[in-house]
Amino acid sequence: MLKIMKVRRPNLEALYKEVDNYIPAKESLQPPRIGISANRRDGLSCIAETYVQAVLDAGGAPVLIPVITDLKALTVLVSELDGLVMSGGGDINPLYLHEEPIPQLQDVDTLRDEYDLILLRLAANRQIPIMGICRGHQIMNVAFGGSVYQDIHSQADHPLLKHSQTLAREYPSHTVTLEPGTNQLRTIFNGEKQILVNSFHHQAVKEVAPGFRATATAPDGIN
Repeated sequence: MLKIMKVRRPNLEALYKEVDNYIPAKESLQPPRIGISANRRDGLSCIAETYVQAVLDAGGAPVLIPVITDLKALTVLVSELDGLVMSGGGDINPLYLHEEPIPQLQDVDTLRDEYDLILLRLAANRQIPIMGICRGHQIMNVAFGGSVYQDIHSQADHPLLKHSQTLAREYPSHTVTLEPGTNQLRTIFNGEKQILVNSFHHQAVKEVAPGFRATATAPDGIN
């Protein structure tokens, strides 16, 4: 279910009074600053509001990071973060994987790739917790030495589910099985062995990066 952000009644005096009377918590009790990587579209650094709302609902203060590749600026931005969310988006340029593009590859944005990879390196060097969603999950795997399918339906050697649903985004289209053993996902979902997810992708993790561990897979084996 989508949650609509709060919009106050248009009243300048009341708005300024609320702002001026707000007393922030002590530094030790401040909400964690969670950076969100931006998507790039039509010259805009942008992000779906669901990412922002999810961070707010989890008790964080969302910080949208513009799509830039200036190391000095990104270093300053990342140094102030307590966590990083890598958002979704388009295909990853296969040249970063030392591969040539196949015909089924869709639109790539090498600037976005470079931006994401810089963010990941800076955050990892500072041991900042990172969560990847959709493309963000895949670029994380690439950044740390794993690989992705450029297109699962032409490259996977076994039958596949439909991984690009036509259902609305808030509805699930298939299940994933949570792997046994020490699994944070199982803890989060109260011991559930299987959960429902939505699916909007044609690329996916192929070889898991060294030091990483797969914690959930679809019934067709796709991570």
